[in-house]
Amino acid sequence: MKAILFAISCCFLIVTQQQQCKSNNQNNMADKKCTTQGTVVDKTGLDGCGLMIQSSDGKLLLPAEYATGVDQSLVKAGAKVRFDFTEIGGMSICMAEDAIVRIDCLEKG
Repeated sequence: MKAILFAISCCFLIVTQQQQCKSNNQNNMADKKCTTQGTVVDKTGLDGCGLMIQSSDGKLLLPAEYATGVDQSLVKAGAKVRFDFTEIGGMSICMAEDAIVRIDCLEKG
């Protein structure tokens, strides 16, 4: 009997923790406002480059990562987008970028 109560208690704790993690993840995404405007540009003609985002201030950003929940299908050459990003550093073969970034938020612009 004690073993059954212990197992039920453990299951309850696991489910509760998972719900808390999901809630925190949704809140983190809600904090992102997609405040930077830009245009997706096709740099596949340059060695090691691909689709990049040129921000409204002229910076050329190379997306290396996308946060969970970001719709990558919006990254198409010529698309106007609003986004938020975090510089993650690193190196790339492209070398045309001003920064290598993780896209935290992405919307049609």
